[in-house]
Amino acid sequence: MAKAEDAAARFPKPLAVLDGALAGRPYLLGEAFSVADLNVASVLYWAPLAGLNLDSATHAKPWLERCTTRPALGRVFS
Repeated sequence: MAKAEDAAARFPKPLAVLDGALAGRPYLLGEAFSVADLNVASVLYWAPLAGLNLDSATHAKPWLERCTTRPALGRVFS
């Protein structure tokens, strides 16, 4: 449990870096969805399930929503 608590305590810093990188752009590399978005979103997707709050990430939270509502992902789960 101590490792999980330590990871949760450290989570806001990298989340803030990601949030800053997404300021003023819809995706990590600009206007188009890329493998960078796919990779990072696949990790961040699990954050709320682990009890980590994304509410402070004003850019990353909607970005994650854009990434996880893409039609191709929907086809994977259907």
